[in-house]
Amino acid sequence: MKHQGYQYEHCFSYNWNAMVGFHHLMQIGRFMNVLLVHSELLEKKVAVLGINGLLEFIFKACTADVLDLTRIASIVIDNNYQWRLVS
Repeated sequence: MKHQGYQYEHCFSYNWNAMVGFHHLMQIGRFMNVLLVHSELLEKKVAVLGINGLLEFIFKACTADVLDLTRIASIVIDNNYQWRLVS
């Protein structure tokens, strides 16, 4: 399937910014659909946070807002910690 069933390849507008905005909104919508289809953990998150809380949580996760920056900064300054990549 070319566009995963969304059928938005023939978008037309006299305003280029409107077309770009529509494209970005469709990408965000597809991202959320893929996330919902492939995740079993979201059912528990929706039960705890609700839909608006889930959307806020996803936004914070995408903007790296869920990271504790003060803790990360203190770890970087302290030489007793060692960063390792785990595969």
